[in-house]
Amino acid sequence: MDKWVGWPAPSFLPYFGSDKSMLNGVWSGRSSGSAKLLGVLWLASFGLGLGGCESGAPPLTLQGVLDEVKNAARGPDGRIQMPLDYVNDQQALAVKPIAEKKLPELKGRGVASLSDDAKTIRVELDDFLSFRNYQRRSDWCWAAAIQISERYMAGDPDLEVPQLDIVKRVYPNPDTIEDHGALSFQIVEALGSAAVREQLIGGKLTEAQGATTGKILNDIIEIQTVTETSTRKLADFLDQFIGTQELTQSLARGEPILVSLGETAEDGTPFRHIYLVYAADVVPISKTGSREALVRGAHAALEKMLRGKGNYLDRLTDINVSDVSSMLSFMQEQRYALRRVYLLDPWKNPGEPDPLMPQIKELSGEEFASRAFFMINQSTSDRILAQFNEQKAKQAQELFNSN
Repeated sequence: MDKWVGWPAPSFLPYFGSDKSMLNGVWSGRSSGSAKLLGVLWLASFGLGLGGCESGAPPLTLQGVLDEVKNAARGPDGRIQMPLDYVNDQQALAVKPIAEKKLPELKGRGVASLSDDAKTIRVELDDFLSFRNYQRRSDWCWAAAIQISERYMAGDPDLEVPQLDIVKRVYPNPDTIEDHGALSFQIVEALGSAAVREQLIGGKLTEAQGATTGKILNDIIEIQTVTETSTRKLADFLDQFIGTQELTQSLARGEPILVSLGETAEDGTPFRHIYLVYAADVVPISKTGSREALVRGAHAALEKMLRGKGNYLDRLTDINVSDVSSMLSFMQEQRYALRRVYLLDPWKNPGEPDPLMPQIKELSGEEFASRAFFMINQSTSDRILAQFNEQKAKQAQELFNSN
């Protein structure tokens, strides 16, 4: 098996149904001392307390940003996966009792509580399981997950949002939608709120315009030399990346997370399947030893370069990198690692639910990290679609001005 034992080759299109593949990888959750130090230096250099670039910080170069993302996404055995922070049970039990002030700030229907031994924080969506439902076709896991998410966000388990109508958001021709899977960028579009989707300019997203983090990371790992194309890919990955910190915040404010996980069929065929994350057990961790800190440090560096004037990136005016300062501030106040993740599985066989496939599933943080391809919530989808509109409007204006 080659180095893509953890992920599919870069040409692979992320597809959610029963006939496409993904190979699983394993992430150790460990980082070297130099990586930890580098993460601290990056964060300190871009707004986390040292107020500017210290002499010991890495140089502000695109190659440096690219290398940091690659380092964060590589395990000790060379396998590639999302750079999520997690701890195992032994590590979680070794932490000091957690004070209530370490609980995340709550909004909406988010709930947080301490475990009996005060070693773990449970962050969850209040009464989420009352909204559970099943997919209506064997490849409609993505549509069912969006349906459940929209009903929960609206606070109405009976909200009229048929899965067929969700499928039609990306497959408008009724003759082509029967039992149809979806590519990841189509999930981004379908998950967007109605107000944002209705404003899409120039038709629908394409794979190049809406590729999600898993697909982009595959491409980034293969990049050796920084070019305009690779800079765009790097910016897209950093802009869309959802890690443990964002997952915790999303649950704390009452917003479900859709996640693509690698699975293996009975005949050994690998594929991917969409679940909903409705709860997670997290543990506060120190400001060192965080792979997500490396990613966010790289994010801040690229943002600073793109917003700078008089440099060679001036012409890349259509690249969107969102302001990372709020996430950096959050990570400075408190950083979390996953211990356990609780998932709602929309799968059901034709007829009755499969008794061998429980709808509620629990994964360790390590297994979740090794199988996750991408995560997305509605607010992130809305931001991606709004950026798409902004780019389309800018291109139209430039074309008008040239004529």
